[in-house]
Amino acid sequence: MRTVKKKSLGRGWKIIFPIGLVLLELSILTYLKYRNQGLSLSDYTFTYTGNIINLFLVAVIISEMIILTIRKRANEVLKTAGYFITISLVSLLLAGWIYNFRPIQQNYYISVYPINHALAGIFYLVFQLTQIIWISYLWLLIFRVKGFIPLRSVSNGLFAIIILLLFSILYSQFLQNISRQMLGEKKSEYGVLFGAAVVSKDKPSNTLDGRIKKAAELYKKGQISRILTTGSNAPGELAESEVARRYLIKYGVPKDAIVKENKTVSTAGQVAYIRQHFFKNGDPQGLVTVITDKYHLNRINEMSKFFNIKLLYAGSDTEFPTQKLLYSKVREGIALLFFWLFGI
Repeated sequence: MRTVKKKSLGRGWKIIFPIGLVLLELSILTYLKYRNQGLSLSDYTFTYTGNIINLFLVAVIISEMIILTIRKRANEVLKTAGYFITISLVSLLLAGWIYNFRPIQQNYYISVYPINHALAGIFYLVFQLTQIIWISYLWLLIFRVKGFIPLRSVSNGLFAIIILLLFSILYSQFLQNISRQMLGEKKSEYGVLFGAAVVSKDKPSNTLDGRIKKAAELYKKGQISRILTTGSNAPGELAESEVARRYLIKYGVPKDAIVKENKTVSTAGQVAYIRQHFFKNGDPQGLVTVITDKYHLNRINEMSKFFNIKLLYAGSDTEFPTQKLLYSKVREGIALLFFWLFGI
């Protein structure tokens, strides 16, 4: 009996270190998620969708390691743990460092994203993909699958990412009901106009112009008292917030009713700005209405839960071609998934 106990204890001790590292990764990820948006860990909530996903993935990994250890296969866990944890931990630390300290000049862009944000997103994706591939690898070991295990692990991991993406697209477009939070006929002190692309000769894109017209309409109806324009600029063009300000004036909104913010570069950054400037200790300093496109509202509402704030919403009247609308909805799903998982 003593011999059996010693062997069991030995097997158990073997996986304590990798389990500890997995929990360390979760702690770092959680810290970075909230730091990325200027929040502290006191704002953490277990019931937030993104946090539930993070906890679930870690729980699966730990459960798989325990199962394999009980089956006297702890050595197989240790053989893979070193590779997977090294890749995921290094990727996570690099992502956090790049996103928060921005080592590359901000005037470089990858597509429409500032280069530091884009690179951080790539490293966060490597971290998450590595974690999910490891889950698949351990799962295959549990069921004693033979042949092509590395290839199967990668393919299963990619399939899991696709499932998560499909869920986020459905959630961001169809599985939320924000009808009670729509401005409707209510009044709000502030209208926050979310930025969008600026086209040649510093003109607003159709998307931005639709948001500007909606903000001007609400102001003229007396439903909002002041308008905050948001959004930075790509090199060689005016800031989105400045273009919006100019066109609001053109559409009849007085200058003294407009406030401009020109530092934020993303939807998450704009929701964070609202939290920092319009909410004190979680209490609203006047009702705040977000003005943007209808397909955009659900993602912002999900972000507001992360920031523990309640907002009102007003959707623009812009009609989009079917292809562009579909593209926008898919992009919303991808963006929501990244925010859920990493807080970016």
